[in-house]
Amino acid sequence: PTNTAYDIPWVPRKREFRGAWIATVHNLDWPSKPDLPAWQQKAEFIAHLDRLAAARFNAVVVQVRPSGDALYPSSLFPWSATLSGKLGAPPTPYYDPLKFMVEEAHRHNLEFHAWVNPFRMTTTRSEASLLPASHPARRPGWSVNYDGRLYLNPGRPEVRALVVESLLA
Repeated sequence: PTNTAYDIPWVPRKREFRGAWIATVHNLDWPSKPDLPAWQQKAEFIAHLDRLAAARFNAVVVQVRPSGDALYPSSLFPWSATLSGKLGAPPTPYYDPLKFMVEEAHRHNLEFHAWVNPFRMTTTRSEASLLPASHPARRPGWSVNYDGRLYLNPGRPEVRALVVESLLA
């Protein structure tokens, strides 16, 4: 027999992390499709949290930067097309999805963890042409193409600095 906190009844059990991921890239989990009105996006997200809370989860991990875009206002990356159907366009009517998700998760007594893809900028060849001229992946030498996908080049110090800045901003 092992001698761990789980085996000894008078030692408090360590807190468990019972979390679920909500993927947003290509509308895999949420929102169910692009260009839903804000009220419907919110209702769908609340329904996810209701199910998690009922199943006794205590955390949710949400993809808030799927690929070269953001599900929150950012000066570094454009709004995700996952929300509006168009890269760079905010949800309508306007709201801050990240703020909403954090508040709702906490209202459901769930921890909220933001999941970002720091280097992936596109998931298909055709998405690269949709990136605006101001996008960091368009800077000369800042990105690499691998298997039809565009990634920021982590070998460049400027890229690493941008990734750190984007996580702190």
